[in-house]
Amino acid sequence: MRLNGPDGYLDFDLDLFWDVAEPLNAKIQEILAIDDPEIGLLYEETIEQLLGVALASAQVYIAAVSRYHGVAKDKTIGLGPTHTSGRTIASLVNHGANFWKHADEWNWDALDDRAKRIVSACRDLDAIHSDTNDPRSDISLVRFVSSLTGSNSADLQSLRHLLEQWRTSIEQAFPNKLHRAT
Repeated sequence: MRLNGPDGYLDFDLDLFWDVAEPLNAKIQEILAIDDPEIGLLYEETIEQLLGVALASAQVYIAAVSRYHGVAKDKTIGLGPTHTSGRTIASLVNHGANFWKHADEWNWDALDDRAKRIVSACRDLDAIHSDTNDPRSDISLVRFVSSLTGSNSADLQSLRHLLEQWRTSIEQAFPNKLHRAT
């Protein structure tokens, strides 16, 4: 919920996202700064999991803003800033979070339509290491988030700014739901 208070806007849901993402971001940047490639490889799965948690938290933020404005998330993820791929940032966040949450459950030999859409989004962000028909082990959330945010280091601060831009677009599309604190 975002309120217009005497000292500016208060966005409790974005603050909650950042309360989750900020320490994750610090750890990710610390690991990515390791100058030893062999040690860095040991942390690869850790970084993937940290980014998955951050994407899921961003997805919760998108759902909270959508709910607050009384609009289905499926509609709001089609609004806001777009990636160079032409997809909206919010839809890509949604796909990235769903990949992290559900990929282990998929039948990779017979992907359903939802899983195919998620894999397609990963391809659009060049998050698949190789041009294979079996991307299960080749999808990288580091590459996904780096492409999504336009940063070289999967920086979650950049994701926060994109979420703020998305929220502003939702407020403009549905202006009657912005509340003022008294």
